[in-house]
Amino acid sequence: MSRRAVIFILWLLLPFCCFAQVDSTRLAELDKRLDKYFQILEPENVDVKSRECDLLIDSAKDSLLRQHIALKAYEHYLNSTLMGDEGVAVHLTDTWFASGRVSMGGEEVLFNARIFADFNRQSLLGKPASSFAMESFEGDSVLFGGRSDRYRVLLFYDTDCAKCKLELMRLRPLLDSRDWPVDLYAVYTGCDKESWGRWLSERMNINAPRTRIFNLWDPEVKSDYQMKYGVLQTPRMFLIDKEGTIIGRGLDSDALERLLDIVLPGFVDYEYGSAASAALMDDLFASYDDPVSDSLSHRGSDSSRKHPDRSPSPSRRCHRVSGWFGRLTNQRCRDRNSSDWSPCPSECPAPTRILSMAKALESSTLAKSDTLSFKHLEGDLLYWLTSRRDELSKEGALPFINEYILSRPGIWNTQDDTLKVVGLARMMKDLLSRTPVGSKLPKAKDLISKSSSAESQSDTTVWPDRIQEQDEVNNRNQASDRSLEQVDVSDKAHGDHTLIQPRNDANALFLRDWTRKWNRLRRKGGYIVFHTEGCPVCKAELSAADSLGLRTLDVNVDEIMVTNPALAKSLLDTFDLSSMPLILQVGRHGIIFRRYLSFIP
Repeated sequence: MSRRAVIFILWLLLPFCCFAQVDSTRLAELDKRLDKYFQILEPENVDVKSRECDLLIDSAKDSLLRQHIALKAYEHYLNSTLMGDEGVAVHLTDTWFASGRVSMGGEEVLFNARIFADFNRQSLLGKPASSFAMESFEGDSVLFGGRSDRYRVLLFYDTDCAKCKLELMRLRPLLDSRDWPVDLYAVYTGCDKESWGRWLSERMNINAPRTRIFNLWDPEVKSDYQMKYGVLQTPRMFLIDKEGTIIGRGLDSDALERLLDIVLPGFVDYEYGSAASAALMDDLFASYDDPVSDSLSHRGSDSSRKHPDRSPSPSRRCHRVSGWFGRLTNQRCRDRNSSDWSPCPSECPAPTRILSMAKALESSTLAKSDTLSFKHLEGDLLYWLTSRRDELSKEGALPFINEYILSRPGIWNTQDDTLKVVGLARMMKDLLSRTPVGSKLPKAKDLISKSSSAESQSDTTVWPDRIQEQDEVNNRNQASDRSLEQVDVSDKAHGDHTLIQPRNDANALFLRDWTRKWNRLRRKGGYIVFHTEGCPVCKAELSAADSLGLRTLDVNVDEIMVTNPALAKSLLDTFDLSSMPLILQVGRHGIIFRRYLSFIP
């Protein structure tokens, strides 16, 4: 309130301050002006209202007039419907009535005012929420108070309270429907555990995944919650912010809804992966300096120190894959005690880069108890990685998913989290875990065997490896007038012999030709390009491979789905074909060197 308004109101009151005695008519006129005065003060906070009331009371020179003004102000703020106004009544009691500066007109009235002040002083709006320890229904000790990563609703109730039953009838569906990320501390003020148990099963079965429920009681009142929170009657509801400050008191369900909508704006229905979030991630990574890359590029200028990570170590040896690999060279490392290959640190900084970015986002959010921002940013990062097709983003996504999404169920614990983030993370993990770098490319006979076993109604039969190899010429002759009965799809180099009884000639010839090409690439190495018809990116990648003169195996997934749907399903289950083209670099003996490649600069 401006000083000009205060002066104006005081000017209205000055005529009444000049009389030693004021009659009822003049008091009625004064009350009207006081009501107008209090109305002007309504938008102000408790501190301003308290100061202006002090100024108003102190301006009255007559003791009776001062008493009338003080009592009028006390009654107004005591019975005010505005949240927090009771703080003014407590202030007037402590400043004017309890000190004896103004008489309340009787000891009983003063006693009641003191009781009200004592039971509300610690739980006023803006005050730190008093801490306490209570027991759960199961007998566990639960602490309340201090800072938290969530807003907290504190509810005091009694099972014999009709108003409490009515309030719970309104509160339960509200929490279920809105599903706020808050903690509800529901405190039973009675001492009948059996009655409390029935109440919990009948009235506290709240099904809001975001809302955590803590059912507490203190039958011996050791926590002194009655004095701390003014629990002279029930229900009694408070809202405490993350800093532990009381921001709502004397609430009902409607007031709680309005207040939570203010302090938790935009949480419900948050849109992950929006255009704005994608642009933000683009900017973050564009301006982000990879510590791994930087450390590698600033280690010295002499030739012996340019690439220290590429030099052999006692436990690791590195190989340069070249030759027919053409212009796409890659360095791989293998532990001497293992046959598993992995990227050299200098060649694949993506996992470190992405994890470093995720760590930076965590430091600016979760480390400061801002769980909401943490989930929004990390979720947006997941969606951003999902939308990208490049090798570094794909290979860096899996460590990020494991460390920041799936390993933190305590954070990603709501229904919205499960639907929008955790579910996507699990699906991505499944796709990214298929035929990872360092694994071996499956044999053709294993893929065909898998497809045959998966097709319950198929007339295809996979024979044991010990069956002698059939002559392919005889098979062709036998198939001249009728369907082939058996077709050899053996891997001769490794002594594996598999006979297929196909449905028809076309299927048999397709399996034989496809198997021969697959096993040849698996033995000698090269590139596998999974693609679909009508895909412009696929056509561009195939054209680029031809121009580079690379050894490739083109796998037309659409053609396989028409010719042999069971084999197509086997490929879909074995490789990440969620988006195509998918290009794999395979070394000799079928070791997968790289995934998600592109031949296009």
